[in-house]
Amino acid sequence: MATIKTEEDMATIKSEEDMATIKSGEDMATIKTQEDMATIKTQEDMATIKTQEDMATIKTQEDMATIKTQEDMATIKTPKNMASNTGEDMATIRRWP
Repeated sequence: MATIKTEEDMATIKSEEDMATIKSGEDMATIKTQEDMATIKTQEDMATIKTQEDMATIKTQEDMATIKTQEDMATIKTPKNMASNTGEDMATIRRWP
């Protein structure tokens, strides 16, 4: 019976070792999950940074478009003045003879 008791003790010890292994496996899974979550967080941060960069790019393009429009308006304004001045000059030249 002493031998049987020892085998039972050994079986118990084996079970405890298995449980410790399972626990370690669970801890490793938790660590893995935390790493995955950290990775996801990093990807989200990177996506946020990318979005901010895109928004900055869009803003820059809008600013450039605004500047371009202002330049176009200045260009449109300039020929009108030039045409007006030229017309006056031509009228003045016509009056001379």
